[in-house]
Amino acid sequence: MAGKYKLLFKKLLLKSREFFVFENFFAHNLYTGVLVITGRMHSMVHKMKITSPIFFLLVGLLITICFIRLPLIYDPVIVKALPIESIDKDQPLIDYLSSIQNQNNIIIGVHGYLHKCPICGETSHEYHCPKNEMPIEMLEQRIEKGIDIFKRAGLDASWIVPPGMEYDKKFLDLVKTLGYETEPYFAEGPDKFQSHLNIVIKSKSLEKINQFKNEEEKISFKEYTWNWRKKGPDIDNEYDKAKASLEKDTSKGVNGLLLHIQDYNDRTEVFIKEAVKEYKEIKFIRVDDVASSYDLPKLKRLVNLAGDNNRLLFIAAIPAHPASLGSPGLSGMIETTWVVFVFFFLFPISVMLPLHWYERGKIRRAKRKIPNSPKVSLIFPAYNEEKFIHKTIQQGLKQDYKGELEIIIVDDGSTDRTFEIANEYAVRHQQEEGRLRIVTKVYKIPEITNGYGVHYYQDKKKHRISIKLCRHKTNLGKPAGLNTGFQKATGEISIFSDSDSFLDSDLVSKMVPHFNDPKVGMIAGMIVIDNETNLLTKLQQIEYLYNQEIIRFCQETHKGVIICPGAATAVRTQIGRDIPSTERTVTEDADFTFEVLKAGWKVGQEPEAVSWTDAPENRKEFINQRKRWLYGVIQTIWIHKWALFHKGTKIPNLWVWWAWIGYITCPITTIAVFIIPLLIWFIGSSYLIFLFFYSIIVGCLFVFAHWYGLKQYTHAKKTRLAFLLPVYMVYQFLLNVLLFYLVIAFILRKGIKIRYGGRDIHAI
Repeated sequence: MAGKYKLLFKKLLLKSREFFVFENFFAHNLYTGVLVITGRMHSMVHKMKITSPIFFLLVGLLITICFIRLPLIYDPVIVKALPIESIDKDQPLIDYLSSIQNQNNIIIGVHGYLHKCPICGETSHEYHCPKNEMPIEMLEQRIEKGIDIFKRAGLDASWIVPPGMEYDKKFLDLVKTLGYETEPYFAEGPDKFQSHLNIVIKSKSLEKINQFKNEEEKISFKEYTWNWRKKGPDIDNEYDKAKASLEKDTSKGVNGLLLHIQDYNDRTEVFIKEAVKEYKEIKFIRVDDVASSYDLPKLKRLVNLAGDNNRLLFIAAIPAHPASLGSPGLSGMIETTWVVFVFFFLFPISVMLPLHWYERGKIRRAKRKIPNSPKVSLIFPAYNEEKFIHKTIQQGLKQDYKGELEIIIVDDGSTDRTFEIANEYAVRHQQEEGRLRIVTKVYKIPEITNGYGVHYYQDKKKHRISIKLCRHKTNLGKPAGLNTGFQKATGEISIFSDSDSFLDSDLVSKMVPHFNDPKVGMIAGMIVIDNETNLLTKLQQIEYLYNQEIIRFCQETHKGVIICPGAATAVRTQIGRDIPSTERTVTEDADFTFEVLKAGWKVGQEPEAVSWTDAPENRKEFINQRKRWLYGVIQTIWIHKWALFHKGTKIPNLWVWWAWIGYITCPITTIAVFIIPLLIWFIGSSYLIFLFFYSIIVGCLFVFAHWYGLKQYTHAKKTRLAFLLPVYMVYQFLLNVLLFYLVIAFILRKGIKIRYGGRDIHAI
């Protein structure tokens, strides 16, 4: 026994070795393939002489078109999972059919069982399969199921109608044993003429037929209105063709009109009315595929039309159907919803992810140089930040930038010990390091009422970093703090941040090289949450990383970043002086970015320049923050309507259009989710099943896109947060609900009340 297990172990070891070799071979070839594809894409973009954003815009459009056609493949798969619903449970339809079945001009027939072949699954036939032989037992079962449903519903199954008018001798022999008679007739469908057909009918209904036709006359149906449900603007041409054809056909013996209930509309009704009034030869009307009470309005109109004009109406009703067929509008609703989703969600993803993959590698491989090492000013507006201000200064002092630095702390009228701590910490730290020859000078700030500042001057021979402290005696708001910082900055480039944010030691050295391009005016950093301690902060972390790593980076590819964050942004100091920050919106960073773009500057991003920040840890603080952010962006894009197009051109700024579309469609998407229970009640379980299956696709795309965004952050492993993505989808929906409220508040000019810094603000 031991030898047997030993031999088995050796085999497993050998197989695992073979698998390992295969895996390495596969991985090597996959890596090689990716390199080849990447190289070819670079070559293609270069040869076509187009920018990568435009190229991947075309790629995304191609992917989007492919996904729009997905329902053609996906819907048949879903239909197989739908429950079967029989018309005996559709009380409105049954009540109506029962009320008219004894009228002299009405014959109601069993139109198959499911109107679908049990062998090949096609809907063009059921009692006979042209692809495979149908066993007599299967045929008998389908016929009996349809008849039984009619009997349960109290309907007389006096007419059996083979779907697609396809059957064979087995079918005729079988129905005769069930007590049915056959009557020869002709029928011409939309694509071919069929002869030698037989109406399978009981004698009582056969008597009704004989009352409408001559003794030697045969029924001859022809369909003129096939697919009129989809003709749209072309229906007038189809109408004229049908009228011309009808005139010829009546002289050849056509005496019946065939139509499908799906094609019955106002134009179809006019055609039938004119046909029965102009041509006495038309004695019969046949309507197929009546399936549920959703067909009732059309059916009632047709029954009244036939009664008013004394024509015999054949009604072919499908006894059972997949639940999806219960609502004729369901497929259209699903198709419309899918197209909207594809264009507003999938299309941006299918553009941004390939573009990011193509460009991000180049950024990571690039070696940036700082040839001139210009002086840089770090500006930190602060209000009541006694818990964080010492760390803010410390992180500023730890910068590895080789050029000259100055740290400017602007205390915006704090009521705690922010200014004292900053003052004490700066003096003590630099005295201990022997870096500073202290010369204190108190001065007035002419731009600020009742303000003063303190300078600490450094000994430049000993150290490259200086610290400046400025103070507003009253709280004037962050925009005023930034303006003071820019006025006092002596650096060519200024980097502003929040005093509760902590800069990575290489942030300055990674942001400054972007300004070697004289057209670049501002660069956004990467904001990462430091207090990732509970579910709320983790969900915010996902949002931060995805929006910056994917969306903002794609804006960076053509230097069109539309919002630079207040927690880490570098700007040419002179721009900060020329374009003062204002309080006309509650998101001064967004407004400032739009103004810089408006002035013609390029605005980019440095995804490797990280600033750590503390996110709200409770619901109250979070809602206050998001109300300010979301409402402030509404204010910003409303003020800067020019931004719909790039400056001086008629080229649309797609990022701003996307922002506008997001705010415009927000109410629609929010309401659409809230009415899902109503739709389930109104349409039935079929809607829930389609919703479930399509949600799988949406969920997979959503999870993949955000997992990819998390994976791009290389400073720490954040892909573990992907397990929270199902919860994050709910988080995003709740944000959408909040945005809905803010859009309404803005439209009604009601505004919002928020706490910002040391003040309560009512923003309109």
